[in-house]
Amino acid sequence: MLVVGGENLIDCVQMEQSDGEYPLFRAIPGGSPYNMAIAAGRQQIPTTYLTPISTDAHGDALFSRLQDADVSLSTPRIDAPSSLAMVSLRNGIPSYQFYREHTAERQISDRMLKAALTEQDRVFHIGSLALAGGRDTDIWIDFAHHCKQSGMAVSLDPNVRAALIPDAAAYRQKIKQMFGLADIIKCSDEDLSFIFETDELPVMMRELTGCAGQNKIITITHGENGAYLCHDDAGEPETSFIHHPAAQAQPFVDTVGAGDTYMASMLAMVIKENWLDNISDLSLADKMKMAEYASRAAALNCSRQGCNPPTSDEILF
Repeated sequence: MLVVGGENLIDCVQMEQSDGEYPLFRAIPGGSPYNMAIAAGRQQIPTTYLTPISTDAHGDALFSRLQDADVSLSTPRIDAPSSLAMVSLRNGIPSYQFYREHTAERQISDRMLKAALTEQDRVFHIGSLALAGGRDTDIWIDFAHHCKQSGMAVSLDPNVRAALIPDAAAYRQKIKQMFGLADIIKCSDEDLSFIFETDELPVMMRELTGCAGQNKIITITHGENGAYLCHDDAGEPETSFIHHPAAQAQPFVDTVGAGDTYMASMLAMVIKENWLDNISDLSLADKMKMAEYASRAAALNCSRQGCNPPTSDEILF
């Protein structure tokens, strides 16, 4: 049903305690699309993960976590290192440094990806480092077009990592084209600030709908300030976004994986409610229901250390 592409890696996450002189880090399976697949699997969405996983010890951990979430891996494991991310936390907010050159998750081909598709697949999700640049970025974009031509919906979460983008102008052009292709879009305000080179939210809204159109599911997340859902096709773009407040994490621990959990929960609602065939006709009530569900899921994730998405039962309790 749901096919997910994009990076998997090991997050080396800074712990609160130290050995007295140096910070301590814990190795945790991660990567934005990988986390998104885990979150969808925990919500009982039939999910396939497309990106190759390493055969090294870190790859074993990545593969095991997929299995625990009932997510299937549909491409071969690769004899190359796992990608790494160093995650430092300050006041619960993560910052990242990545190491991805010549790693397993970047060893994709057009033939490999197309061979993994089945007739049951309805949605392809892509985003984050897969679109940051390099030969694999072009393969993923071509594959997204193939999925769309095959009748699948395309889901997009840019999840921008500016430090890893070698050519900002080329990246912005490709992401804007992907906005036009995608049927379901989730962006943070920080993503859009980088893509459209502005901090003005109304300008971001106007630019986003100018690239994407409005007969889609489009959500802009704004951290603790909630999210904005595009709805009114007849209005001006900046007045077509309806605010939805954020659910509060009790207690708040950190935001690692919150956006991935929100994205997965949006897709879970779309799939469970059978909205894939009428995305352009959803009511505002439908979209607010989706946002409420996704916001509660993200808040539950933020109440735990690292990316630890909730199950459907936890969200609906």
